[in-house]
Amino acid sequence: PESRRPVAQSATVFAERLLERGESEEAHKLLAEAAPLLGREPPAPDANVAALLELAAQLRRELGDARPLVRPGR
Repeated sequence: PESRRPVAQSATVFAERLLERGESEEAHKLLAEAAPLLGREPPAPDANVAALLELAAQLRRELGDARPLVRPGR
């Protein structure tokens, strides 16, 4: 449970980058993984790029800015 937010955040950030490059199929997979981790519905199987961008924006608003985790020994 404590790793849900970091996993969702990294998947969302990567999905955003993929969408910028036009790789919506791979972005869809990542958003389908990230959304349920935050209690949201995954994107529809036939979601278009605009819907994926909107979901990514919603997830980012909830997650906040990406930032490194403090880990012992680092």
